[in-house]
Amino acid sequence: MSACLEIACFSAEALLIAAKAGAHRLEYCASYAEGGVTPISGTLLPIRQQIACPVRVMIRCRGGGFVYSHGELLDMRQQLRRWADEGVDGWVVGCLTPDRLPDADAILSIAQAAPSLPFTFHRAFDQCSDPISALHQLQALGCSYLLSSGTPTGGALDGIEKLIIYAKQLNGETQKFKPERPNKPDQLKLMVGGGVRRDNISTLFGQFGDTVDYHSAALVAGMGRHPSTDPNPDTNPDPSDIEFMLRSLL
Repeated sequence: MSACLEIACFSAEALLIAAKAGAHRLEYCASYAEGGVTPISGTLLPIRQQIACPVRVMIRCRGGGFVYSHGELLDMRQQLRRWADEGVDGWVVGCLTPDRLPDADAILSIAQAAPSLPFTFHRAFDQCSDPISALHQLQALGCSYLLSSGTPTGGALDGIEKLIIYAKQLNGETQKFKPERPNKPDQLKLMVGGGVRRDNISTLFGQFGDTVDYHSAALVAGMGRHPSTDPNPDTNPDPSDIEFMLRSLL
């Protein structure tokens, strides 16, 4: 097992920058301010051959909460179908019930558009009312990756105690649920995200090693400024940050 670095990219240009810097995997989305929504289809295909690593697309029809209407779910299913045709390697989703647990019916409904593609459950997980139950449910759904900071409001360092619990659950003897989707991965893997940057990835790697993957936007935010506090962040990733983080995972 080895740790991968996934970079969140908010434009086609950002995809090329991150791929050239050596990122292991890319998450393609739009609207940094909304926490990521589905990008405009047709923007990946012209550059797909220039990107050697896997690309997973965000399937989220709007910003805001994670409880979706029937019409919104139909829209997201159509979005996924278009992106599957464009050659993505997986998709990213986060649907919750009003009780703040993963909405299995909603996820399975969207998955009908591309049943063979793996999916990541994004940081909507950090809003869950019962995270351990949610872990088990996502495993049963055949989820490949779980993105979490361990806290609904802070970054990965703030939520590290809960992240340790989640990692132990997922790397222990809890992988015993019959999947509801085909092509279930061998193991649901935790992906630590939320403010992951060059100045803290060594600390995180010292805690988790290669038992988890790492997720970062690697945004250019200026000396000492964090993207979340920068009113006008550059939404392209910083290649030097990506290269530094990759070295930190060796």
